Amino acid sequence: MKLFIGSAAAVAALAITAPVANAQIAVGIYQLCNHPNGSATPPSYGLRLDELFDVSPDHDVFTFDFEDVDNGSDVKLFFDGNSIRITGQAFGGNDIGGQYDPASPLTGVYSFDFIYNVGVQTAPGDDDLIVNAGVNGANFGSITAPDNTTIDLFDRVLGDFSFRFGDNDDGLGYRGAPGLNGWGWFDQGAVGNHVRDSDWLFTAKFIGVPAPAPLAIAGLGGLLIAQRRRQTA
Repeated sequence: MKLFIGSAAAVAALAITAPVANAQIAVGIYQLCNHPNGSATPPSYGLRLDELFDVSPDHDVFTFDFEDVDNGSDVKLFFDGNSIRITGQAFGGNDIGGQYDPASPLTGVYSFDFIYNVGVQTAPGDDDLIVNAGVNGANFGSITAPDNTTIDLFDRVLGDFSFRFGDNDDGLGYRGAPGLNGWGWFDQGAVGNHVRDSDWLFTAKFIGVPAPAPLAIAGLGGLLIAQRRRQTA
């Protein structure tokens, strides 16, 4: 995956897009937490990417614990009114049944960065945010493993959206977790390569720190990611 630093003008061009009208999801920064009802728990997690690495003849479950602060987990969502960026790091790896494989070099801290800036809108008839670009791979990011292997991620449309953020149509949350939830799906490595159980599944808490539009795109440390240059054959 190749990212390049964009100019301030490029970032400003993204920032002046008309904001999504939404009464529920405030512009700002959200701390992301594990979802209590992930189907592969324990350990609890906020992101699952099965077969991220093929480490056995079976279906390999890879999950990432957003709340393991002792091991450096810290994941945030930035919403600037136009785009959603999820970035940070989380402890995780191959779940071998109640724990991450202690002998694996793939157990450790993973860093990731994903931005939705195409198709962000308010859900029809509700006040959640959804991402519906109508095609797979319109939004993208990457995850980097403890061994420094970086794998591209692309959003995957299932049903009417590739990502949703809110408390669902009935206001009761997703999978019985009240409050703000985030869920959505990925292709791994290339558009079209969808592996079963590749998805966000987290809860969220508003931190209360405003995030002006350039900050939401810049994120922590002032990194200005304006766009992604894709390799072509």
